[in-house]
Amino acid sequence: MFFRKKSTHEPLLENRQKRLKDSPTLRSIPWKSLWGYSLFFVIIFVTAFWKQTHIGTPLILNFPAKMRVVSAIDFEYISEIKTQAAREQRKHMVSPVYKVDMTAFRNFAQKIERLKEKLAQCAELKNADKKESFITALREEFETKYNLSLEQEDLKTLLAIKTTLQRNRLLDESLFVLQEIVQKGIFDDIDFNSANDTNIYFTINKNENDYENLQSKGNALKVLRMNLFVMDIEYEVANALIHIYKYGLMPNLVYDKKKTQEKLNVFLERTPNVTVKIAKGTVLVENGQLVTPEIYECYNAYFKILENEDNYRSASNTALIKKIFLMVFLFAIVTLILQIVPSRLHTSSRLKVVVACTLFFNVLLIRLINVFCSVVMFESQCLFASFATFLVPTFLSSLIITALTDTFAGFLCTFFVVGVKSFIVYGTFDMFLLDLFVGMLMVALCRKVRFKEHIIKAGLCGYSVLMLFVFLHSFFTQHLPLNLCLQQSLAIVVGGVFTLLLCVNLIPFLEKAFRYTTDMTFLSLTDYNHPLLKKLQELAPGTYHHSLMVASLAETVAAEVGANPLLCRCCALYHDIGKLIKPEYFTENQRDGENPHVNQLPSMSAIILKSHVKEGIELAKSYKLPKAVIDVIKQHHGTSLMRYFYKKACLMKGDDEKVDEKIFHYDGPKPQFKESAIISLADAIEAASRSLEKITPQSVQELVDQIVKDRIENNQFNECNITLQDLDIIRRSLQIVLLNMSHARVRYDKIEVKTQKDVASVSP
Repeated sequence: MFFRKKSTHEPLLENRQKRLKDSPTLRSIPWKSLWGYSLFFVIIFVTAFWKQTHIGTPLILNFPAKMRVVSAIDFEYISEIKTQAAREQRKHMVSPVYKVDMTAFRNFAQKIERLKEKLAQCAELKNADKKESFITALREEFETKYNLSLEQEDLKTLLAIKTTLQRNRLLDESLFVLQEIVQKGIFDDIDFNSANDTNIYFTINKNENDYENLQSKGNALKVLRMNLFVMDIEYEVANALIHIYKYGLMPNLVYDKKKTQEKLNVFLERTPNVTVKIAKGTVLVENGQLVTPEIYECYNAYFKILENEDNYRSASNTALIKKIFLMVFLFAIVTLILQIVPSRLHTSSRLKVVVACTLFFNVLLIRLINVFCSVVMFESQCLFASFATFLVPTFLSSLIITALTDTFAGFLCTFFVVGVKSFIVYGTFDMFLLDLFVGMLMVALCRKVRFKEHIIKAGLCGYSVLMLFVFLHSFFTQHLPLNLCLQQSLAIVVGGVFTLLLCVNLIPFLEKAFRYTTDMTFLSLTDYNHPLLKKLQELAPGTYHHSLMVASLAETVAAEVGANPLLCRCCALYHDIGKLIKPEYFTENQRDGENPHVNQLPSMSAIILKSHVKEGIELAKSYKLPKAVIDVIKQHHGTSLMRYFYKKACLMKGDDEKVDEKIFHYDGPKPQFKESAIISLADAIEAASRSLEKITPQSVQELVDQIVKDRIENNQFNECNITLQDLDIIRRSLQIVLLNMSHARVRYDKIEVKTQKDVASVSP
């Protein structure tokens, strides 16, 4: 060991004993944080069981019943399902409502006015041949322009009327008769005859609540004939008028959807509700019977009535106490295991808050979706309404917590959420085991998650296994119909897609909300194309190369002492980004022997060197780097002394002057966590190794031992959770890695190869 003096490691040992005293133990944590655990338990319990029935196992629509229920009382209830079925049957008894469109009649009236004018002109002609020609032209005009086929004999009959006044009066009276008929509404005989249901009645809305039967085109023609023949005119004239005015009998109905619906609503409101009476001792549902909507409605009505019974309240309270006991037992097991087995949850109180919020949100979603599905399955026949157990995001917290913490915490959270879900949706024991297996499988697949794609792949694999097992179990064990098995599979797909989308989008939100960074974010920041790293490569290439070396050293060492290698690599890449502001003041970036510190006072040089920490913090904040990276930038020098400039200041001081040592110390703080301490050592050792004239195992060992010893003597590790054993492992690991990175290549001597020609020339 390189620790010789007792005073060397006394501060570190004292700090270690203090941390052990305050660290999570099986005794201290439950009592100190009992109020927090109790509050979390109460919130979860209220969320899971508020306003929930506690007696028996509720039925699940379209699933086999898990119990036999017999009515203990006489009761009756209004059946919404049967009432709705009765209303559906009575809908066919309501006739549709139409509006009468008089546009066709008005167009026909204009044609009659034109006919009156033409007949008056024809009557004034004296020559018979001219009249004949005029009538022929009149027929052609009305047939081509107005689509009216006028008979020549009918026109001659109308022209035979003595005066134009009598003829116009007769035409107007006939038009009035036609209007009375058309206003009642006319439908086409062909459409009427094509209707197979002879019980359909067509009605027309005249007033708000006054409906009148309609007439067909054939009936309207009969009414027209009857009205014209009873007029005090000659038979030939009446017959001619019928031939002309029959073209005004056009179907003129427009369907009135609004009035039809109002009429239907009024009719259905008068339909009485269907009341179902159940006698005491009636079997409401048999064990294993498929739960239909009628059975589900009857079962819910029965337990709703029982809520007012004293025996029911007593039984409900007893069931609630059992649930409380089971929940306490489940919570106690999870908490006890969490305190016994080491986990990243012990390292951060903020992380515990993230996990608690994630679990609460997961349980809340399960309860809300379960309540929604219960309402939907009662009020409608939604495809997914019967599959709440597959739609709820059971594994949401498992995936998120595994990505945020570690596999062990993911296993515990899966066990807890699956147990709570079985209480909320009343799942069977085999479903509990299946959910637990699938959840554990997803957590195991996410144990080394680095990208969001890994979470998606793990989720798809887990939900595929769940879908396969549920389909086989439902089809071969429960003997459910194939369509229900397929609907279950579809529900699992919908629930899985919803869970994965929610998980992928919640992780960045939780990182920002609680200022906690996952390995996925750290990995994305190690991309060398990041703007800050690109700038560092262009403006400070020496610092960039130094950062790469420190990152490689820290990553390798972190794996040896149980720290987070990815966190070390990411933070090490950015720990010196503050040197971007004045890169020429740092030796690794100086070229051609130019050193700007030569003409600077030591105190000014120290201020410039220290400023790279503050500048790095500002750059990191402007680029929104994680808090861990900013902390490493602050802490990677700790409060160490800039020895070179301090000694230079001591040599330059006068006899009466005194050098203020504080100026030459970094502002700190000291490393606060293990990864920060590793980067601090790797940074100092990598920088110092550049001054070695010759890289040998002995020189590297002496360099590493000296730097680690100095850091311990200056109490640089008193505020982080690092032990003497960790430091010994770090020391040996740094020696090995630094030697491997700095070893010289084998030198090959130059060998001259002679050709056959050269050999022949020197031979005797």
